[in-house]
Amino acid sequence: MRHKQSSQTNGFSFWKRPVHKWFVLLAGLLNLLSLWLSIREYRRIAAAGILSPSQWSEYTAQKHWQFALSGMLVLYFFGEFLLGYFVRCQRSAQLANGVLLLLLASLWGAAGFGMHLAVPGWREGLWLSLLILALICALSNFRNCCSRKEPGAKPL
Repeated sequence: MRHKQSSQTNGFSFWKRPVHKWFVLLAGLLNLLSLWLSIREYRRIAAAGILSPSQWSEYTAQKHWQFALSGMLVLYFFGEFLLGYFVRCQRSAQLANGVLLLLLASLWGAAGFGMHLAVPGWREGLWLSLLILALICALSNFRNCCSRKEPGAKPL
């Protein structure tokens, strides 16, 4: 109840509608389930040994890309859910969102660099990975800039 009272006193709510937080949590849980099922499928195909070496290389690269993307989505949705629960004003929400995106950009960059070195067939996805990294960094920078503006200032 304390969270509800404090959000009502200052007039700020992170969510436009109360049901939105549950949709974000559901999206995180569904992505986590999808990641778990993908890992289970990967292990079954690896144990069966039914793919040729070239097919296995291509399949491994594709699955590692899927694992990384699903993992980032899980972290993003759970992070947004936690932000919606803990933030108390718009300025701190934008700053926290920017920090979350900066953290995700760092993790995405590290995962992309690691996969570029470790997975032979993954080099084809390098440009898409760099594009996603640039977009996450740009959005993080935008959120952090918005959090520094005066409360009455008009957005860009």
